[in-house]
Amino acid sequence: MVWLMEGGFRFHPKVYATVRIVQLLARGSTEPLPNTGSPSGVTNGTSYFAFSFEIDYLLNDRALSVGVVVEGATFYERQAGGPVFNLYIAKKWDGS
Repeated sequence: MVWLMEGGFRFHPKVYATVRIVQLLARGSTEPLPNTGSPSGVTNGTSYFAFSFEIDYLLNDRALSVGVVVEGATFYERQAGGPVFNLYIAKKWDGS
């Protein structure tokens, strides 16, 4: 079972933030299973509670932005821990 909560807010007309919280609960038995069943260990007894915090800075009117995401988790039973830092450049897709 997986559940997710996400919320965002604006600090400044060009600065946005998003917070995410997610929990993955193992299916069935949580007895140790071999890691070879899947590369990530998911469905092999993996359970975790994770979070991320994202800051987005709008560079121009075309919605080109740069950002950073900090991710981490607790209660890992199978996977390696974090934190993880991601830097990115993104352009908003306008659908045309």
